[in-house]
Amino acid sequence: MNRLIKIIFLTFILSSCNKGKELIDNLILIRGNELYAEGKYEEAKRIYLNGINSNVKIDSTALRGMYLLIGNAFEKQDSLKMAEKYYLKSKEIDNNYWEIWFHLAVYYDKTNDLEQAKKCYNQAVKLNPKNNSLLNKSALFHLDRGFNNQALNLINQSFKIDSLNETSIWLKTKILNRITPEKKN
Repeated sequence: MNRLIKIIFLTFILSSCNKGKELIDNLILIRGNELYAEGKYEEAKRIYLNGINSNVKIDSTALRGMYLLIGNAFEKQDSLKMAEKYYLKSKEIDNNYWEIWFHLAVYYDKTNDLEQAKKCYNQAVKLNPKNNSLLNKSALFHLDRGFNNQALNLINQSFKIDSLNETSIWLKTKILNRITPEKKN
């Protein structure tokens, strides 16, 4: 009987360790996210990095998210090279997460590496083709760089999702005005 109680107790402890790990992951993310939302980027980065560098085993999804948020915090502080470093760490964990590709696109756009920005926008859209906001941002990027046909294709894709979206309507009008030469009287 005593042995059975020990086995039950050990089973309970081991199962609660997994839940404890998840709880710690969530607490780190929640606290870091609160600080990030308050514009306290340095403190948010510290929380995320302490979580990453602690002895706690962090789930790959949480780790990917922490690296992405650290990159965002660096980007907000105009430390673009550091932002890229953490975006790429996040990408190493999950190459198929569209949000990483989006943030890399924004980073490359800010650093005037327009070919890389275009590739990253295209990959983000490929991974998340039903995200209207992403389609609109990608369309605007392409339009502003003179890739008018690609901008039109993206905005048409956006219209299939939500033809009443004000941003989509504004962008489509802007794209069509650029593509269609004005008629001379």
